[in-house]
Amino acid sequence: MDLTDSELYRSGDPQGLWRVMRARAPVWWQEPGETPGFWSVFGHADVQRVLRDHRDFSSEGGNMLSALGSGDPAGGRMLAASDPPHHTVLREVLAPMFSPAAQSGHAAEVRDAVRRVLQPLFDGRPFDLAEVTAEVAMAIVGPMIGVPDADRARLSRLTNMAIAPEDEAFRVRDRRTTLMTAHFEIFQYFADLLESPADISPHHMLGLLRNARPEGEPLSSDDIIYNCYGLLLGSGVTTPHVASAGLLALAEHPEQRAALAADETGIASFIDEAVRWSSPSVHFMRHARRDVEVSGTVIRAGEPVVAWIGSANRDETVFADSFAFDAARSPNRHLGFGMGRHYCLGASVARAGLTVFFEEVLRAGVDVTLTGEIGHLRSNTIAGFTSLPAVAVPVG
Repeated sequence: MDLTDSELYRSGDPQGLWRVMRARAPVWWQEPGETPGFWSVFGHADVQRVLRDHRDFSSEGGNMLSALGSGDPAGGRMLAASDPPHHTVLREVLAPMFSPAAQSGHAAEVRDAVRRVLQPLFDGRPFDLAEVTAEVAMAIVGPMIGVPDADRARLSRLTNMAIAPEDEAFRVRDRRTTLMTAHFEIFQYFADLLESPADISPHHMLGLLRNARPEGEPLSSDDIIYNCYGLLLGSGVTTPHVASAGLLALAEHPEQRAALAADETGIASFIDEAVRWSSPSVHFMRHARRDVEVSGTVIRAGEPVVAWIGSANRDETVFADSFAFDAARSPNRHLGFGMGRHYCLGASVARAGLTVFFEEVLRAGVDVTLTGEIGHLRSNTIAGFTSLPAVAVPVG
C-alpha cells in the first residue's frame, strides 16, 4: 500500500482503504521507498488534533506530500505553510480582504461571471462540467487577487499542473518538468503584475500585500507572490470540484434538489455537505515539533504526519450514514476547510461563491445528465475531475 501513489486517487478506492485503516490502523507508518517514510492519521479526532495543535505539529516543513523529504521554500512565508506568530501576522494582514464588506464589493461581478459561464446549462448545448466549474472558480478568486479576465484560463491550467503534475491532462513531459513549469510561470506572472503598480488596486490581494507593513516592515516580493499562489491554489482548485460534486449530487437525489429549490435557505447546509462529500483537499501534512503520542502511538520529533481529510470526513463515529449524501445533515463537523489557526481564511469566500453558483442553477430549473465517461484527477492532493461531459435537461 502506497498512500502517495496518485493513481490510487484516480482509479482506485481510497475511501474503501481509509475505512479499513480507521478500523485497523488509525495511526500508521508508511515505510520509506521512493519517498521518505511518514505517519498517517485517518480518524476524525486524530486528524482534527493534528490540524489544530500548532504547538505540537508544525506547518513550516511543508504542508503537502509533494514537500516530503525536501522541505518547502514557502515555509514560514506563505500563510498555509507558516506557524504563529508569523502566521498570525499574515492572517491579520489578509483578513480585511475576506470581510463581508470586501466581499460585497465583488458580489455583482461574481454573479455576472457565474451566469456567463453557466450559459451552456441554460441553452441546452453539450458542455464539460469540469471546464465550466473551473471557470466559475476563477471568476470567484480572480477579482480578489487582481487577475484580469483574459489571464484566468491560463492560471487555472497552471494551478492544475501544480497539484496534479502526473495527470496526463496537465503533464508536460514528466512530473518534475510539469511542477517546474507551473511554479515558474505562476511566480513570474505575479512578479510581472507587481512591476506594474498602476494596474494594482489596493483592494486586491496584490495591492493589499504590497501596501502592508506587518511589524513595521514591508513584505518581500517573494512573500507577496507565495501568498497569492496560496490563495490561487486554495480557492481556484478546490472550489470547482465542490461545485461539480454538488451538481452531480443534485441530479442523483431529486428529492433533495426539490427541497432546495423550494427553500433556498437550505443551500448553506447543502454546500457544507458537498464539501464533506467531495473533500477536495485530500490531505494536509505537518511535522511533529516534539515527541508526541497520538491514539497510543508515539510520533518522534521531526517526523512527518499526514492528516487524511477525505478519510476524516467519512468517519462513521462522527457522521451518521457517512457514505450517504444528506443535504440537510446537521450537525456537520466536516474538516474540508481545515481546523484551528489554519482554518481556511477563504472559507467564507468559497461559500459565498458556491451559494451564487447553486442559486443560479436552481433558478434555471435544469439538471445535469452525464453523456460520457468521468475523468478523475490523478492527484494525491486534490480529489476532483478532469472531465465531466454533460448536457442540462429541464427538471421534471
